[in-house]
Amino acid sequence: MENNWLTVNEIAEYLNISRSAVINAINRKELKSVHVGKRILIKEKDFKSFLAQAASYKGDFDSLCYDHIPSLD
Repeated sequence: MENNWLTVNEIAEYLNISRSAVINAINRKELKSVHVGKRILIKEKDFKSFLAQAASYKGDFDSLCYDHIPSLD
């Protein structure tokens, strides 16, 4: 099985966020990475897992917020 690798810059560009935001996710152990010299690389499958987990959290957050909003009627 072939591993496709992504750089911090590629992920930042894909998500339209800063490079430091990606590095913060790595430092918080939310996104798995490997260091090769000065480069930080992320397996594509680990990035996809990170996205799936983020989507799950967003769904949980949305349901938490919207389920408890009182009606304005």
